[in-house]
Amino acid sequence: MLITGFLATSLLSYGVAERRLRHTIADEMLPLTGDNVASQIQNGIQRPVFISSEMANNTFLRDWLQGGERDAGRVQAYLQAIQRKHSPRAAFVVSGRTGRYYGPRGLVKTVRADDPQDAWFARVRDLRAPYELNVDVNPAYGRQPLVFVNYRLLAPDGSFLAVTGVGLTLDNIRQLLRSYDVEFQRRAYFVNERGDVMLDSRGGVGQNIRQRPGLREIAPLIFTGSARPQRLTYDAAAARYQVNARFIPELRWYLLIEQNETRALTPLRNVLLLNLLIGLLATGLVLAVVLPTVARDRAQLRRAALTDPLTGLPNRAAFDAALARPLASGVPVTLALFDLDHFKVINDRYGHPAGDEVLRRVARAAQAALPGGALLARWGGEEFILLLPGDVASGVPVAQAVRAAVEDLPTGVPGVHVTVSVGVSGARTGDTAGSVLTRADQALYLAKQRGRNRVEVAPDPAPSTPDAG
Repeated sequence: MLITGFLATSLLSYGVAERRLRHTIADEMLPLTGDNVASQIQNGIQRPVFISSEMANNTFLRDWLQGGERDAGRVQAYLQAIQRKHSPRAAFVVSGRTGRYYGPRGLVKTVRADDPQDAWFARVRDLRAPYELNVDVNPAYGRQPLVFVNYRLLAPDGSFLAVTGVGLTLDNIRQLLRSYDVEFQRRAYFVNERGDVMLDSRGGVGQNIRQRPGLREIAPLIFTGSARPQRLTYDAAAARYQVNARFIPELRWYLLIEQNETRALTPLRNVLLLNLLIGLLATGLVLAVVLPTVARDRAQLRRAALTDPLTGLPNRAAFDAALARPLASGVPVTLALFDLDHFKVINDRYGHPAGDEVLRRVARAAQAALPGGALLARWGGEEFILLLPGDVASGVPVAQAVRAAVEDLPTGVPGVHVTVSVGVSGARTGDTAGSVLTRADQALYLAKQRGRNRVEVAPDPAPSTPDAG
């Protein structure tokens, strides 16, 4: 009876664990990986868009273009300065009058309406939006695809003068995809709307998923243009694969995160066989020792997954979960995103151990300044974020208190004094996590612009006017 009961319990436990693992892969692991990759893309694109906007509103470029494009060396020097300051892979200006394409090395080419490679110029010229993102290969910058931010430069009367902007490499995205493959055995790749693989954590660039066994059957379900992530499965080579697919509008590519479910379940099946063998010899020991150990380890892993190891604060995943609840229920909350001013100088001058100690002290000082019900989390690097109950009016004094507490903080590093810049934004009806975080980030950037060590509140957008049509 004991052996029969153990066998039944082991098999039942295996079935539950198998279902749980499948659920975890499909509903937690793959979506979280996709969210992280998409977030990295969005964060990486914000600054280049701002740089291109500055270029498009630069009076020097406007005057130079309207003055007949005399002395090309002046615009060449300007583009070189952009590259030195911001380090993009490419910086360019293309005249709408002459079609001349200027780069940091001077005149690159003259765009032509009959050249398919120059079709992008006419598309941007006729845009209604101020800019577009375009992934393309420009032979002037090598063979690797770049993300180009193409910004329309207009004359004071609103007429089109030129296209200007910057180009970024995809190396950081490629490295991010590779890290997920190496650490978690999750293949991550981008495909265009034709199904061609553009970036792949396993080097499969150039393949087409419509020709891959298994994937070709679910390809019509992938290319829907929907921004909502899709959960899909397919079978190939005696294995089942879980797939999370989503459309990335910034790149106009589809991001696919897939994991071999059969391989992920293999360790679980091996554990079952081992448990059965051990159970034949020591059923009682298994029940008394192994099951409590597994439960404790699972709890420890869960705590570790939601805690920042350096500061002991909740991490980004824990904060995202905490923010989702009030957004879903409509409870008013306020976000305060704060960033240590000139923190890179501490790391460069005193070393990363000193920087880590400063981060720990800042976390403790900020935590001590918070009222009950507030959540402080480490957002990443030298950034922290607060989730405060109530509206912005009640959240700003708390943000000011945190700023003052850090300003008075003994850092433990002789000669080092730290301050923080804070951006505050309140959640409104219909907000998503992305929208309220974007406003807080914009307010933080404004605080940096206005001198640091200050709190700035994200303004409410002007109400939209109903379309008469």
